[in-house]
Amino acid sequence: MSEVKKNSVLIVDDDKGNIMALTDILISEYIVYAERKGLDAVAAAEKYLPDVILLDIIMPEMDGYAVISALKNSEKTKNIPVIFITGLGGFGAEEKGLAFGAADYISKPFSRAIVKLRIRNQIKIHNKLSVVNETLDIMGSILNKTDAMIYVTDPDTDRVLFVNDFMKRHFGIEGDVVGRLCYEVFQKGFDQRCYFCPCRQLDKDPNSVVIWEEHNTLTNCYYRNYDRYIDWPSGKKVHIQHCVDLTDIRKLDDLLYAVNNAAALLLNCDTESFENNLYQSMSLMSKAVNVDRMYIWKNFTVEGRLHCAQLYEWSEGAEPQQGKEFTRGIPYSENIPRWERELSEDECINGILCDMPPEEQELLAPQGILSILAVPIFIKESFWGFVGFDDCHCERQFTEKEESILRSGSILVASALLRNQMVQSIRDTSAQLETALEQATVASKAKGDFLSTMSHEMRTPMNAIIGMTAIGKKARDIEQKDRALNKIEDASTHLLGVINDVLDMAKIEADKLELSPTEFNFERMLQKTMTVANFRVDEKRQVMTVSIDNKIPGFIIGDDQRLTQVITNLLSNAVKFTPEGGKIHIEATLAGETAEDCELRIEVSDSGIGISPEQRDRLFLPFEQAESGTSRKFGGTGLGLVISKRIVELMGGRIWVESELGTGARFIFTVKVQRGRKEDDNASECSEIDSAAAYTGAFEGKRMLLAEDIEINREIVMAFLENTGIIIDCAEDGKKALDMIEATPGRYDVVLMDVQMPRMDGLEATRRIRALPAALPIIAMTANVFKADIEECLAAGMDDHVGKPLDIEKVLEKLRKYLKT
Repeated sequence: MSEVKKNSVLIVDDDKGNIMALTDILISEYIVYAERKGLDAVAAAEKYLPDVILLDIIMPEMDGYAVISALKNSEKTKNIPVIFITGLGGFGAEEKGLAFGAADYISKPFSRAIVKLRIRNQIKIHNKLSVVNETLDIMGSILNKTDAMIYVTDPDTDRVLFVNDFMKRHFGIEGDVVGRLCYEVFQKGFDQRCYFCPCRQLDKDPNSVVIWEEHNTLTNCYYRNYDRYIDWPSGKKVHIQHCVDLTDIRKLDDLLYAVNNAAALLLNCDTESFENNLYQSMSLMSKAVNVDRMYIWKNFTVEGRLHCAQLYEWSEGAEPQQGKEFTRGIPYSENIPRWERELSEDECINGILCDMPPEEQELLAPQGILSILAVPIFIKESFWGFVGFDDCHCERQFTEKEESILRSGSILVASALLRNQMVQSIRDTSAQLETALEQATVASKAKGDFLSTMSHEMRTPMNAIIGMTAIGKKARDIEQKDRALNKIEDASTHLLGVINDVLDMAKIEADKLELSPTEFNFERMLQKTMTVANFRVDEKRQVMTVSIDNKIPGFIIGDDQRLTQVITNLLSNAVKFTPEGGKIHIEATLAGETAEDCELRIEVSDSGIGISPEQRDRLFLPFEQAESGTSRKFGGTGLGLVISKRIVELMGGRIWVESELGTGARFIFTVKVQRGRKEDDNASECSEIDSAAAYTGAFEGKRMLLAEDIEINREIVMAFLENTGIIIDCAEDGKKALDMIEATPGRYDVVLMDVQMPRMDGLEATRRIRALPAALPIIAMTANVFKADIEECLAAGMDDHVGKPLDIEKVLEKLRKYLKT
């Protein structure tokens, strides 16, 4: 059995008798060393490293206070427990000794039991502290090897117990900070416990883990912190925090947020505010990624060589370059050949200027650029241009994630720019205007808006049709019946326009809505619109008057259906909100003109209930009415003015209201149209039957096959063409039409073919007819009037198309074209 190693004690006393007395007490249990001078004692302690030192206070040359100070300043001996031995009386000597770091105190004369007890206690404490310190050293070694920020504090005093090396480097901490207050070490500008300190929450639930985020005042970084209480090797509960740096993630979040805000700015603006919103969007993106300049360049070709020119630039913190000679257009091949090659292959230019080729440095250095990112833009798979970002203060490589987000944002900006240019170009030339700014709202709500709007728009002309039908039935003479039929015809024409609007809604959802400009008589259009409203006006015994500026051209070119829709909405509201016996006035004036174009100003005023300033702000918002009880009292969906506003804006104008409560209302709008080329209206005075009469005998000797499954539709066509001299044979479906053509080749001069029929539809019948030897003109006749439907008819082999309801003028034109008359 091995011998147990003895602990050792160093006795330091200038009195030989005291040394002998203490040695006699301890020699049986301990290895005893003794010194009579202070300096010799310090040397012996460093040599033997005793477990306990018994130190006299009063000694010559170097007293006990000086000796303990020297021991505590030595790395080797600072942790050895020191017990003062003295004959001094009173608490002052004890207090002073303990203040110097003494572990205990033994008074002279010595008590054998007390001496042994005090030494045993200090050895136990020292051994336990050694284990604690060893555990702390192991724990510190492990934590210092961790690539994470970790620190430990005393929750009672907020003093630092441990900081790992990774966190020291990250926070720039030098030296030993153990024992210092945590808010002085890890924060800036705090002189007391942080108001967000997690220890407050941990005190309430010591077994919980607090996860939170902060922006640190010392490092200016963002962190996610994980805090909890743990048992420290000393046995005390301590607070430990693990920090994760979120700064880069936050920067990407900020960049994504900026791109999303830029998208909202560009999607929710009209052409007038587009440039302002574009610069705001560029500013948001640039500041989020901390660059000094952002710009958009577009490609163009000169003599077969690809060039680029700057369209827009945002700059802050760097000299603007917009307008300088080189921004007006440079060839890639001469100035930046690498850019043409890499950008056209959908690769970004990303890096520090000093690492780039000399010709690029020569072009970019005078602009103050230190780092640059250029993102290629492709439109319809064609290299359109690029969007660039300059950092003029820092050399940096844009990260892969930054590059990806900025690429998405750049495509958004360029697409919005192209869309705005297209809308502006169409508006300036009064050509087709695409609804490129239709917001991407939730599909179910968009369909709800559509159904509500169409319900409102269909009821007004339908009321006129039903009412005039009732009047026509009761009429006793032909003039009254003709008058009713004429009004029914006018209202039906308007209703057809609304039905066409229903079809256009599908185009709106597909972002393909177009204006349909035609040449029309403005005054007659206005009269027809008033006819639709007259039924309700008469019903409420109101007075409706109209004033038309004689400077307005007799014929104008514009979308008469859309214009009618706006005026009908305003008249409907005027009638609705004007009491019985009230007055409604329509006034049309010429607001401005050029050689080809003119601007019309149309005003609908009434003597109704009026509108307050607060209510006016809500009028042109979807589903909003002047007040909450309006719908119950007067009816309506609240969408009419919203629709009117969109139509007016498509026509290059604006709409507004002037009103006060109790004083009536004046709704005013402007539209831009072209001057018409007709000088009189005689030709358009003819009705459809009259127009057919003008073709009397025109198709004498010609024979047509009419393929139509609905009997009333066959009757209408035959009635329209009765006087033209054409002979009409009928087939109730495509199969019969095919059989009739096969049975009598060469019998027919033209076929008018419905598309949707039983047994065999018009498309299949046409394909089989085209397989026959003889060529035969086939004209499609269908209610499917979308472009895709028409293209499907032509693809099947049909020569032309007329839509339902039939316009007899168009039917006659098609027949004359294919019958060569």
